[in-house]
Amino acid sequence: MTPDLVIVGAGTAGCLLADRLSQDGARQVLLLEAGPDYRAGGQPQDLASCSDLTASHDWSYTASVGPFNPAQPLPRARVVGGCSATNACLAVRGNPDDYDAWARAGGSRWSFREVSGFFRSLETDTDFPDDEHHGQEGLVRVQRYSRDALTSFNSALLRGAWEAGCAVVHDHNRPGAVGAGPAPVTSWQGRRLSTAAVHLARARGRSNLMLRAEAMVDHVVIRRGRVLGVRLVGGEYVPAGAVVLSAGTYGSCVLLLRSGVGPGGELAGLGIETHADLAGVGRNLQDHPGVSVRWTTPAVPPLEPRYQVLITAADPNRAADRVALHLIGACAPTRSRDEAEAFLSVRVMRSSSHGRVRLMGPGPHTPPVIEPSYFTDPADVDLLREGLRQAYALLRTESLRGVSDARPLPTAAVLEDDAELLRWLRRASSTYHHPVGTCRMGDDPARGAVTDWAGAVHGIVGLWVCDASVMPVIPAANTALPTMMVAERMAALWAEALPGTG
Repeated sequence: MTPDLVIVGAGTAGCLLADRLSQDGARQVLLLEAGPDYRAGGQPQDLASCSDLTASHDWSYTASVGPFNPAQPLPRARVVGGCSATNACLAVRGNPDDYDAWARAGGSRWSFREVSGFFRSLETDTDFPDDEHHGQEGLVRVQRYSRDALTSFNSALLRGAWEAGCAVVHDHNRPGAVGAGPAPVTSWQGRRLSTAAVHLARARGRSNLMLRAEAMVDHVVIRRGRVLGVRLVGGEYVPAGAVVLSAGTYGSCVLLLRSGVGPGGELAGLGIETHADLAGVGRNLQDHPGVSVRWTTPAVPPLEPRYQVLITAADPNRAADRVALHLIGACAPTRSRDEAEAFLSVRVMRSSSHGRVRLMGPGPHTPPVIEPSYFTDPADVDLLREGLRQAYALLRTESLRGVSDARPLPTAAVLEDDAELLRWLRRASSTYHHPVGTCRMGDDPARGAVTDWAGAVHGIVGLWVCDASVMPVIPAANTALPTMMVAERMAALWAEALPGTG
């Protein structure tokens, strides 16, 4: 098959795109993935089970530099299904204002009013009827754990949140919902519903779709401002009419840089010919940084599934109906039969800090330099402090007192001392696994835009990006569902633009 279209990366966005874009039988689609492919029934247990996230299939990225916890792991999945095959399965959309901010920046087709229909078309929500907020015809099955299905730890966590004054939330995907309730998840009967398990599974039998696993792309081949195809690691050349990069927030920008699309001066210094001088490639890196408060608790089985309850909170200095913090807890076994390790993770969902990704060398086996730059904006430190205060209030409730009798760090004294809190954060901060923004959409490359509002790379004909890297502003949500929405929205925008349209 000579493909009309090559999709690089069979992850959360790539598997969905492969399904949507191969529905046109006149278009020949090749999906490339650097990791392995497991068909239904052949998955390792940690990928199949929705009980916990896993890092068994990983790119081994780390935070390269920076004052906050350097060398910490930054897990990104290297497997068909991508991070939707390894994540905690939370299916959260974020605030309407998250997407209205994209519209205010110039992407009128990305307002919440515009994208809400694509969120609905993605899902079949088993708990709510088909209405303005929920869908019943999509492939993504969304459910919430019933009170009877909660583990004892999660049940205590939910009761404690309500006791601490959190509002009761039945549906975290209803606009304006802030409080505590069961987490919406993409799982069914104990199995994780990745985009490989639902979207790609539907498309696998089509004669116009080919999947090549364990095929790592070195770079996109570009001549005179036009895409010709891709070059695989090992030298194989694959011609194509168009290329879509869906390699993730770290992978897509790195591929652009190795292909000669990025800051011209930096590329020249690495001996890479510049095909499009785009200063924004690798910039605008955003995440949901935070910390985990940990303690030892009596082990009361079952301890899985882990992530059943979500607690959200607003910034006390901003609108009360806009989520700014996530608190999510879990309990894991230790070597002792009688004890378990519990933690309550506090995450800043409206981070103002921005990092970057850059190349250390031109070759595909040289790891990129990833600078998350967590908490470099003081506003993020203030917001985290508020989240920790709420976490400690939660741990003092009657419902959690029996399972949280330890004294977690940081102490109250550290919490109120700016310098001490920063020192503690340098050791304790970590990722929430939601990097976005390194190939952000926008009208003006001079102001950092890498693609236009349909994902087409500025200055290169036939090159597109579709994954979380195009998000100009990070949504206050776990990013799996927003990434699926981006793929749904772009597939609709591309219906008449990509090669092979019949």
